[in-house]
Amino acid sequence: MDKAVIAQIVNTHGVKGEVKVLPLMDSPEMVLHYDRFYLENESGELHVLRARLHKQMLLIEFKEIDTMDKAESFKGKYLTIPKSELPALKKGSYYLHDLEGISVYTDEDEYLGKIDSILETGSRNVFSVLDEENKEILLPNIEDVVLNIDLESQRMVVHLMPGLRD
Repeated sequence: MDKAVIAQIVNTHGVKGEVKVLPLMDSPEMVLHYDRFYLENESGELHVLRARLHKQMLLIEFKEIDTMDKAESFKGKYLTIPKSELPALKKGSYYLHDLEGISVYTDEDEYLGKIDSILETGSRNVFSVLDEENKEILLPNIEDVVLNIDLESQRMVVHLMPGLRD
């Protein structure tokens, strides 16, 4: 099953095993729609008993986590769902995980490499592109740089501003 990371358990809350969760989706409320999650790189499910929004974070009580000690052991873990359960997007929109591995070309049709990873910096995401010699080029996700993303053809076109390649 192909999974998508949508949140991270960042802390415990209270003494009954509730956890504080950082949503990794555009809208924190979107995470509240799910009644079960999987842990990244682990087997088993976590079933939601209760969830609520609290200061841009989520407080979630899981059936499987019923003590503060258990909750402590989940800190730092990522919550995933099957990609098939992600909400449909508007045309022209995309999920960041869909961009990993696509080819990147300049607006002069020069091949730069493939997106290796996406760095979430807080304000704007940065694409880490590895060229054929495994050299990294960091491209900020701003409209002056990213000109076009075509998921169907697995191609991104960018404008290399001075200094981006050095």
